[in-house]
Amino acid sequence: PTTLRAQGMLDERAIESLGRHYLSDREALDMLTDLFAQTPSWDVQNAIAGVLIRADRQSLGRTRLLLTLLEKRRSPADGSSMVDALILRLQTP
Repeated sequence: PTTLRAQGMLDERAIESLGRHYLSDREALDMLTDLFAQTPSWDVQNAIAGVLIRADRQSLGRTRLLLTLLEKRRSPADGSSMVDALILRLQTP
């Protein structure tokens, strides 16, 4: 059986692969926002934020995404993350 740590690493790699593409599909972006809220892994959250920061800004549900990031984020080990960068980007008009 796959351990939670190993599953998190697999999820992180899959999300990073997705992040190599420019996403503009609102449904896919909403699904990533939901996954961000549900995952117990900081690494997976950081990978999702990396995908979302490169996504089409017009397709993002900005208010919902920002609230989700602020409410559900895990604390980074080193104090900075893609999540922080995405929050700043969403707060900038």
